[in-house]
Amino acid sequence: MKSILAVVFLGLVCTKKVPSRVLYFPSDDVESLNVHNFKRFVENSPTAWLVTFYAKWCAHSQKFSTIWKQFASEATPWRDLVRVGVVDCSSIRNMRLCDKFKIVDFPNMKYFHEKSSFGASYVGLEVQVGVTLDFTKRFVFKTIVDEIMKGGGRIYPRGLVPYPHTDSTALFAGENANSRIVVWVIEDFVRPLGAEMVMHFHRTPNVSFKRSQAKALIGFPKVVFAERGKNLVIVDKNIDGSFQMMQVISGFLKSKGITPCVITPVKMEEMYSTV
Repeated sequence: MKSILAVVFLGLVCTKKVPSRVLYFPSDDVESLNVHNFKRFVENSPTAWLVTFYAKWCAHSQKFSTIWKQFASEATPWRDLVRVGVVDCSSIRNMRLCDKFKIVDFPNMKYFHEKSSFGASYVGLEVQVGVTLDFTKRFVFKTIVDEIMKGGGRIYPRGLVPYPHTDSTALFAGENANSRIVVWVIEDFVRPLGAEMVMHFHRTPNVSFKRSQAKALIGFPKVVFAERGKNLVIVDKNIDGSFQMMQVISGFLKSKGITPCVITPVKMEEMYSTV
């Protein structure tokens, strides 16, 4: 597995210059950061931030922009936990900002935890950049889970930390009495679908989420629905992607009288433009 991961992020260091072009637009779901708003938006923020530093002339930055915009769109319901931004390091006005955070290659992704304080030594955590959307997601969630395991990331649902058991006997362990249903997502080796579901449905009341990774190559991903005092419901078909899995989970919860709560907070620039 390590060799596979090495292949999917090595080579993104920018060694090829191409004609510059605009990569991100106001209509995109990424937050546009610069020397004027970076400190105001990111430092001491109640949410964490994932920021990609890029250069418009970099071929790898241009290629990754498509992945990053798609990631940002899928992550819009998570904005109350982590926001997704970009900084254009090819802009003269941002050069000192990029230098402050020790950006020496492009694209370069940094994770800034909630309530970050930009002291002399804090430059954020570097996150590996994947050449596919799924690997980028996996690298992002690995960073967040590592943060939680070190005692940080208290804003996140505990369900992001992998469920340590191989059976369903402990699904309700540690859950409060209000948790009517536990949704257990068993991921395949590539797509962190369980982590995505934990984040997507994190506002939904009376439901807890667990995630773990499959130990076999076939038959996954799958979703296990556990309801107190009832038999398990297992779904392993028609869930070959995050949208399909969201539909399956939403349908099951609605059948139990639970309305999924998914809210999309506005972008920071939209919030400030209305003040």
